[in-house]
Amino acid sequence: MRKFACKDFEDLIQCAIPCYEGLLLPDHNDIILDLLWDLNVVIAYASLRLHSNSTLASLNTMVTELGDSMCRFVNDTCTTYETTEIPEEAEERRTAAAKARKKKNKRKRDEEEDDLLPKEFNMRTFKIHNLEHYVYFIKNVGSLDGVSTRPGE
Repeated sequence: MRKFACKDFEDLIQCAIPCYEGLLLPDHNDIILDLLWDLNVVIAYASLRLHSNSTLASLNTMVTELGDSMCRFVNDTCTTYETTEIPEEAEERRTAAAKARKKKNKRKRDEEEDDLLPKEFNMRTFKIHNLEHYVYFIKNVGSLDGVSTRPGE
């Protein structure tokens, strides 16, 4: 599951709800299912090719609900479960550290580098921040499914 395109993630999210149902403790399960549902609804509204004032108002409401769901996920579920980086990430980190040490001619540190570092869900990303501006972009640019960032000829 590497190097997915956006449409591939969209397909996975649409099929994810039955996979996650009953997987975690009931309180956390409800939070995850609400988050997945809100994400699916936002994707559905955002994928529309023609928007009206009512669909934009609904999209704006759902983006707010998605933000609330994400905050509940971070505050309740993420604090309950300890997550770590995957082994591939740890290997990349070790390789980068070894290259940096070799470049500086230093020996391996005494600290153990074989441990997987803790990893938390980060809501402070550009993509998550831009969700709140999505309706504004649609109003001013139009439906974003056909917009290209390539410079014109």
